[in-house]
Formats: sequence, C-alpha cells, structure tokens
Amino acid sequence: MNTTNAETTKKTFSAKEFFAQWQEILTQLIYSTFGSVSKPQSKERMEKFAMDVEAAATSLCVEKGIPTAEREQTEQQLRSSSGLLVPILLTVFFAGQDPPVANNMEAFVEENFPISLVGSDGGDIPKLVQCCNSYLDSGTCFLRAGDCQGEAYLLPGGGVFKPSVMEKPTTLLRHGFEGSEHLREIAAFRIDQAYGGFARVPPTAPVTVFADSLPDRDEGPGDILSGSLQKWVNSACSSEDMGSSRFNLNDIHHIAILDLLLYNTDRHGGNLLVEKSSSLTCGASCGKGNSRLVPIDHGLCLPDFRHLDQAMFDWHFWRQADQPLSKKDLELIASFNGDKVAGILRGLGLPSGAVLTARIMVAVLQQTALKRAWTLRQIATFSSTDFKADSSALAEVVAATAIAADAQTRDIPFAEHAAFVDLFNKKLGEHLDKKESITVITV
Repeated sequence: MNTTNAETTKKTFSAKEFFAQWQEILTQLIYSTFGSVSKPQSKERMEKFAMDVEAAATSLCVEKGIPTAEREQTEQQLRSSSGLLVPILLTVFFAGQDPPVANNMEAFVEENFPISLVGSDGGDIPKLVQCCNSYLDSGTCFLRAGDCQGEAYLLPGGGVFKPSVMEKPTTLLRHGFEGSEHLREIAAFRIDQAYGGFARVPPTAPVTVFADSLPDRDEGPGDILSGSLQKWVNSACSSEDMGSSRFNLNDIHHIAILDLLLYNTDRHGGNLLVEKSSSLTCGASCGKGNSRLVPIDHGLCLPDFRHLDQAMFDWHFWRQADQPLSKKDLELIASFNGDKVAGILRGLGLPSGAVLTARIMVAVLQQTALKRAWTLRQIATFSSTDFKADSSALAEVVAATAIAADAQTRDIPFAEHAAFVDLFNKKLGEHLDKKESITVITV
C-alpha cells in the first residue's frame, strides 16, 4: 500500500472512531437528561437536551484538538448527524429497545441481562458489567445501602449502583447542584483516567438496570433505570477506622489533588477506603505509611461556581497535607488543561456552572502549587470556609470576578468560560499577591 492510501485509511478510521464517540455522547446525554424511561418528559427537558447537544459538539472538537479553522465545519457536521441520530436514539430510549449501533461499539442495551452498559467504554468497564450480571445470575442480590443520605445499591463483590433519579438526592444537602449525582461519579473516574488514574478512582460507567433487580423501588416490571455503576472495592475498613499516619503519602496527595480539582464538598473518612492486604489490620496507627487508599462516592463534587464555600476535605488536617508536593505531583498539576477537563464534563452533560468550577480549580491549583509552592493544606484552607467566616477566600475571589464580568446572577455560557477564567486568574493573582505582602509586613 502506498503512503497516500495509508494516510487515507488512517483518516477514515479516525473519522469512524470520532463519530462513534459522538453517538456515545448523544446516548449519554439522553440517559442523563431523561432518566428512567417510565418518567414523563417535558418541553423544558427537550430544550435543555438540544442545548446540551449543541455544547457537546463544541466540546468534542476541543477535546480532539481539531484546528480552529476546521472546527466550525466539523461542529456543523456533528450537529447535522445528530438530526438523524437523535430521533432514532430517542425512539429507542422511550421504547426500551436496543438501538442500532456501529460494529465497533458495545451494545447500549443487552437483552436478558439486568445491567447494560450505556456507550462503548473500554478498559475494565465491560468486564465490570459482565461480572455484576454474573453475580445477579448466581443469586446474589442488590442491597440498599443503609449508611448514606442518598440512594445507593450494593452488589457485594461486584459493584455499586447509583440511580440517576432519587427520591431524596444528597445534593439537597448542599447548594448549587444541578444534574444527577451519578454523572459526577462517572466524571470523577473519567477525569482521573484522563490523567493516568493518579487518584485510583474505581472504574465507573453509565449503565441501565432493570428496576425489579433493586429493592425498595416502586417502578413496575420491565422498567429500566439509568445510573452509574462503580466497581466494588475489596477494603479492610475506611480511613476513619485507623490513624492517618498509616496511609500512603502519594495516595493522600493524589486524592487531595483530585478533590481540589473537582471541588469535593463531601470528602469524609467514610468514603476513603483502605485497600485490603494480607498484612493489614485496622485499629491504632503504626506510623509506617504503607496502607493504600481508594476514593469513592463523588456525587457531591462540582457544584456551581457560585458556591465554592462548602468544601469538605477530611485530609485537610492530616500531617501529610503539610508536606511539600513532590516533583511528580507538580508535573501532574502542570499537565491539567482546562479545555480538556471541560470537554470531558460537557460530554457527560454536566451544566455550565459545574464545568466552570473545574476550570476555576485548575487555575487555583496551578497558581498556588506551581507559582507559590503552597502545600495542600494551604490550598484547602483557601478553598474552605473557616468556622468563624461567612465564606471561603476562594468564593470571595470568584464573587469579585463575577461582579467584574457582570455575571452575578446570569448563567455563564460555555463560550464565555475562557474569558471568565482569564479574569479570575487576574483577580486571584492580585488577591494572593496582596495576602503575601500583608504576611511579610506582619512578620
């Protein structure tokens, strides 16, 4: 085969994969927007879906690095293709049938299996779904988690399912949350994976589950629920059951970096699991620092950018948070790219305000850790509200930026994110310079 033909084949294959990913994104948006097939759909949801499709086309082009000169035409091709795909996928969705898919994609719904993967996630995801179906087939049942505020279903040894629609979502416990918790669970895994799996978030994927496989649900036979499925973690205990000096330093730093990047409002000791090993016993601290941590439960990450005053970081006051970031930690933070992170989150259908939060936190991490050599404790203190204060220092800088951008109350569209973050970076630099000069004078 000559060079020209080889290049043509490569381009054709790349285009095929590109449009396969676009079909996957459209399907995810359908499930995240409309939830259970048994729920009535509204005009408002349809309008929101149309706007999300528009935003997702731009996001995918940015994520794939398509040159600016070609981007408008490519976006138009995606939107045109959605005009053909969306009616088919919506019909399939509401009918509860299997959609027609390309040969190189996983089936969205597998007949006769309680759990079906939505999209074509690779890696360990198909094995996770297959494993959980095997557990159910062998007689193991989902159990309703009794120690959480929201709604989660445990399949011991297999996975954890969170439905997209809950009777009492835990997002009601916080401010500024729009969209389902299950999307944030998937987002935490995909952001982690996009940067090499540094925080070790368990594999998490969008799935559908037969409602009659779950206890305490009111749906009728044949109804299907959408949500997230996360791989079961074989843990000895949670971090609150042993002294923090036993934990691996790199794990703490990496989980902390992820928590800051996603502005986690619910990182408590119960959702940091201590990985099980032959030599591990929970209890008093022995100070060796070898126990590995696995972060779970990310449903309360990524609030709207106007609510960055409610962070909760259990590691905030651990001694490891005071230790300087390593060279690899700093390289990781330097590699964060706001456009890339935003592309992943927009592809999942998260709202503009939540996506802007992640872009703001990329700027915070890079200004504080890279330019000023702050420790994780210092960054966490800046991002959290002291018990004597009305708000966090971070929220104050964001509020000042919103005033300067005339965006105190209006939603900020995706197209204005870059300009807002540039202005925020300027305001943040001014704030930190002022703080440092006051510290010098005080000393």
